[in-house]
Amino acid sequence: MLFLKNSYAWLLASLVGCAGLLLGLRLAEGQPAWLLVILGPLWAIGTHLALSPIFVMLRWRAYRGDQDREWLARLSAAKLRVVLGWAVFAAICLLPLDAHVRAVVGGAFGDSAAHKAITGAITLASGLFAALFGKSDTPLVRSGKKPGVFSIATATTLATAIFALGLLALLSWGGEALARAMPDGVPIWARPFALAAALFLGSRLADIPVNVNRFSLHGMYRNRLERAFLGSVRPTQGEGARGDADHAGTRDPFTDFDPLDNIAMADLRPAEPARWKLFPVVNVALNLTNAETTRRAWAERKAGPFSITPLACGSDSLPRGKGFVDSLHFGSQENEQGAHAAKRGFSLASAITISGAAASPNMGYHSSSATAFLMTLFNVRLGAWLANPAVSSRNKLARSVSTQRALFSELLGLSDGTSPAIYLSDGGHFDNLGLYAMVRRGCRRIVVIDAAADPECAFEDLGNAVRKIEIDLAVSIDFGVMPMAGRADWKDGNRAWAVAKITWNAFPQAAPGKLLYIKASLPPGVPADVLATAREDAAFPHDSTANQFFTESKFESYRKLGRFLVGQLPGTATGLDALFEGLVDEEARIAQSLEQQ
Repeated sequence: MLFLKNSYAWLLASLVGCAGLLLGLRLAEGQPAWLLVILGPLWAIGTHLALSPIFVMLRWRAYRGDQDREWLARLSAAKLRVVLGWAVFAAICLLPLDAHVRAVVGGAFGDSAAHKAITGAITLASGLFAALFGKSDTPLVRSGKKPGVFSIATATTLATAIFALGLLALLSWGGEALARAMPDGVPIWARPFALAAALFLGSRLADIPVNVNRFSLHGMYRNRLERAFLGSVRPTQGEGARGDADHAGTRDPFTDFDPLDNIAMADLRPAEPARWKLFPVVNVALNLTNAETTRRAWAERKAGPFSITPLACGSDSLPRGKGFVDSLHFGSQENEQGAHAAKRGFSLASAITISGAAASPNMGYHSSSATAFLMTLFNVRLGAWLANPAVSSRNKLARSVSTQRALFSELLGLSDGTSPAIYLSDGGHFDNLGLYAMVRRGCRRIVVIDAAADPECAFEDLGNAVRKIEIDLAVSIDFGVMPMAGRADWKDGNRAWAVAKITWNAFPQAAPGKLLYIKASLPPGVPADVLATAREDAAFPHDSTANQFFTESKFESYRKLGRFLVGQLPGTATGLDALFEGLVDEEARIAQSLEQQ
């Protein structure tokens, strides 16, 4: 009955749409083919979009009330987005091939070869600019003391757009050249389709043997970290020595790499669980940059927590109840110890590499569509694609993921937790301190050492972690005072540590926990060699992680500064509980002193 009552509105709207299509056909007579390809779909969808407001205006009653209007509005927007994208894409590809456009451009820039050379130079320059300054927020234009009105981040977005336009133009010229080179027996109209089919088939065939993580900076970075931090701590003599009698020939004499330097996370499990003294939890970020499949409330985060431990790997951000799998069966797509080695799941080197994969196309709340496009195109990818434990069966967890699908998802910023593959990157893209994972596990005594580049003591990483913990886990972390200060602002009474109270709001009966927060600082009395390093380096102890070339002296200065700061903690307690009791007493004493003043 409702359909019949609304039939007149549907009929009138359809007549308006037909009239629009008829007008478009009359206007298309005598127009060049490229113009029809660009504007034809846009005109057809535009006339169809006109049906919705007319039907909504004239209908007698809606079947689902305002939900119908919302559905039609969203559908119209989705169709308009697709057809506008097609129009822009077709214009970029087809306009450089039009004879009239070439004549106009040739009059301004010379012949076609000069035009292509200029386009190539602009494309290359814009790409290099965007690649070099992709993560900078430095303003380009300032006015007195006012903040910059045009930042490098904005310039990077513009440069990326210019690069994309130039790249598509150059590809269109290349496609035209390939089409003209085809045999004369292939009709002109069929050549673009034949070329597209050949490219598609080639990409699908290349997708079979190519591992998306093998040909990226992830493997190179893993090798460097493995050699620097795992191989260097193995003894040169005795049991487990590098190249000892039991493992003769495993260390390569030329590269100095030894496959036994790297071990599986599952191998860190003790033979007797009761004797477990150390439980490593590696903090990484699960990228959720696809706004269509990710919770809208997480639009700012664009990532979730992901933990790698000797027991299990996974995340609560994956579908409930399926987010964790045994570490022995996960992450072994790339057998790092050779083809004949047994697959033991996630390796320690891979875990620490992903945990430090700061430069990635998808990087949590730092993600940028422009940066992702360029970093993927130039293969600047430190993160890793792995099978999604929430949707993959056990026998598929050890298989490599689709390279083609992964690269396109990375290129367009469409990584999520529902696809067959997930993208993992630096844990700092969600929580740079690893505090979220510890609170989630209910730890009552937590020590956090914040060595991030924060010379102004803005506490960005701490504030980010505390905020997310209170929102997601209903746990409050309250500091009494924050006595830290930067190098230039250090005064009497400042110190490098603070103690916070952890309150489990969802479990009022639970005893409160304690958090010791130690901030990288440069207080008076540091050792002479540390002070010398600070005099030479104005950024110390807040060097950016972009500096990957630490010397022996710089590394030793950071190690010694950390030891000095820990040594400044009050008391000589040997146990963790006793240490926290001494810190709380010291906090109370300082608070009482401040009240008396």
